[in-house]
Amino acid sequence: MSVPPEIRQEWQELVQEILLHNRLYYQEDRPIISDSEYDSLYHRLVFLESQHPELSTPYSPTQRVGERSLEQFQKVDHLFPLYSLTNAFCTPELEKFVMSCRKALELPSEEPLHWVAEHKIDGLTVALQYKQGNLKSASTRGDGRQGEDITHHVPFISGIPLRIPLHTPELLEIRGEVFISKKDFQEMNRQCKEKGLELFSTARNAAAGTVRQLDIDLDIPRPLQFIVHGVFPQIADTYQKATQQLIAWGFCYQSGGQLCLGLDDLIDYYHNLQEIRDDIPYEIDGAVYKINRFDFQDQLGYRTKTPRFAVAHKFPALQSTTVIKDIVIQVGRTGVLTPVACLRPVYVGGVCVARASLHNQDEITRKDIRIGDHVRIQRAGDVIPQVTEVIQPLRPKSAVPFEFPQLCPVCQGPVLRLEGQVAYRCVQGVQCPAQAIWALRHLVSKESLNIKGLGPKQVKFLYQMGYLNSPADLFKLDSHKEAWINLPGWGQKSVDQILSSIQESRHVAIDKLWYGLGIPQVGQATSLVLARAFPDLQAVKNLMHKLNQEQSQDEEFLTELEGVGPLIAQEIKIFFVAPGNVPLLEEFFSYLAPTPLKDISQVLKGKTVVFTGSFENGSRSILEQQARQAGACVSSAVTKKTTYLICGQDPGQKREKAEKLGIPILSKQQWEEVLQKDILNHS
Repeated sequence: MSVPPEIRQEWQELVQEILLHNRLYYQEDRPIISDSEYDSLYHRLVFLESQHPELSTPYSPTQRVGERSLEQFQKVDHLFPLYSLTNAFCTPELEKFVMSCRKALELPSEEPLHWVAEHKIDGLTVALQYKQGNLKSASTRGDGRQGEDITHHVPFISGIPLRIPLHTPELLEIRGEVFISKKDFQEMNRQCKEKGLELFSTARNAAAGTVRQLDIDLDIPRPLQFIVHGVFPQIADTYQKATQQLIAWGFCYQSGGQLCLGLDDLIDYYHNLQEIRDDIPYEIDGAVYKINRFDFQDQLGYRTKTPRFAVAHKFPALQSTTVIKDIVIQVGRTGVLTPVACLRPVYVGGVCVARASLHNQDEITRKDIRIGDHVRIQRAGDVIPQVTEVIQPLRPKSAVPFEFPQLCPVCQGPVLRLEGQVAYRCVQGVQCPAQAIWALRHLVSKESLNIKGLGPKQVKFLYQMGYLNSPADLFKLDSHKEAWINLPGWGQKSVDQILSSIQESRHVAIDKLWYGLGIPQVGQATSLVLARAFPDLQAVKNLMHKLNQEQSQDEEFLTELEGVGPLIAQEIKIFFVAPGNVPLLEEFFSYLAPTPLKDISQVLKGKTVVFTGSFENGSRSILEQQARQAGACVSSAVTKKTTYLICGQDPGQKREKAEKLGIPILSKQQWEEVLQKDILNHS
């Protein structure tokens, strides 16, 4: 099967870009993007090659480790290839990796697989070779098989013994990370500032640049440290015992090393690491997990450039770099025209991102954003990704400035920018199909009327057919049933499901009705406040008529409600007094009999549940969400207050603790039975 031209083009662009960053990082020590941004580019390349294996050539960066060593350094051959690590950017990816190891080792579900978890120090990997106990050489990673000789720097790196009590094997290679601590890095930059020198961008760059200096007489002292994280050949039967031996020989080992009994322990380690990250004396960008037993490591072996027995669990990148392929205009429910960047897909914060908001024309102009630019994007929490800056050194000559349209791209109506506002708006209102479709999609969503079978595509189809133009038209769809069921893609069953769901929606909860109206600035929390203040349909109608009868600014009485400020109050009034809205709403309301709010205690309120181990298809997060929705408190630790422990495969130490405390231990199936029983008893 041939590779689509657009995929091959993206692959070629990624290869060229990654090779550029490899050269800047490994050879010149002047990277222009962060490690997390590089990871996002690399992750996308791996994905493309997994979907189209014919792209995976020996020249791809995925098949090569690092870059060739710099010519001015002597070369050192590693005793054993110095591989990179597979990256896991989220819990499901980690769970998949752990399960693949268990499957390859053919371990029964009750047998634990022990791992050693460590900090992933953001430094420079260095390999030390000892011959008959004496330090022979120190070298960088290089291309994984041959590195640069930096032995002349060893006296200036703390934590490297010049001799170890070793007799066999004759040759030994010890791997570790050279870094500069946060405290020392701050002091270095303070001294640089005092002397008028250029500041270092990161501690990692400072460490890498230092060891690649042939002349060690530097202007600013650079206190380098070495922490060990590997040895070849093996000197014990487990990694943990090997590190204990290395410590006995005088090497420094990180305080973060910890034996973990399974997936659950690894996840706990990672979450704890995120919490204490700022307190760790050196920079880290995640955790590293290695199978403890060396015989298991040998059994799993290696891929082309990564071991099958170890993985790096990276912190989510809140920033990544990518390319703007196009800029399109999106018309929202309120008519606002928002420019959106169409991106080469990239992972940000653990999520694959293909679009990013550009906000408005002023932002595009201020940042000088053009189609074809290499840009940095960020995503914080659940907000829409945003372009933060253009990477000017990578701007191609073919980059094209963006011109904002003067007409709505959907209805071709006039576009205006009101004085004092940054947004352009289509002034056609519900006459604009985009605004009408957005409003209907919002109304039928599961957060509002919850019309099953009516998703965005179906709403758009029914609108285009002329069957669904207003909220009240939902309750007239049955008049089109005979023609509807004979249309392509539809049938008796699907149409009946929608019509049945529409009838059920007549009794929508009053807070969901408020939310479904789609009033700007009114989210689910505010809808709940409004539902308590206006608890039935008559109260909503009275409010609508009151706002239409009284003078402007009289909506200020709404600000007396908790969480309703002047802006929200103004938007509520604008919505209810908008031309044509009253008759539309009156007709819509005539079909409804909303359910008032009820104070019903949740079925699992007051109970605490803990999930441990891995579940099929990464379903652990779904199970936790179900428990929270039922009112349970989901905890990460087993205590005397725990009501249930729900176990998957490879449960770790939590099962042992639960057994000691006498806490009920349930399988996934048993948990689902308990949950269903509680719901039935409650109802």
